[in-house]
Amino acid sequence: MKIAIPTEGEGGITDAVAKHFGRCKTYTILDEDGNLVKIIKNITVHFGGEKLPPELIKDFGVSILLCQDIGLKALKLCQKLKIKVFIGDETNVLEIFKKWKKGCLMVADMTNICKSGH
Repeated sequence: MKIAIPTEGEGGITDAVAKHFGRCKTYTILDEDGNLVKIIKNITVHFGGEKLPPELIKDFGVSILLCQDIGLKALKLCQKLKIKVFIGDETNVLEIFKKWKKGCLMVADMTNICKSGH
């Protein structure tokens, strides 16, 4: 199982969690034990690429997404690609991962996603 977290840079488990899933600089990929697997640059359509963010992380075998915020289109595509999405307000990778492991993050749904249209 691989877990993706949208991040602000290449700081690994101490990096800041990006405020919005699709417009982050990088995605930090962890295994189910919280070990760093890979850091990938966000080269999606938001930055001139061809793929949407859920498609990019799925290419790396991600099945879990931990984020602070996600839009409706991205959530629906994650669901279609069988990526489970969890929402939390933790500010760094290690914090949000630990909260997820403890079962303390909310499952993303229509009541807790971004409403601003990003």
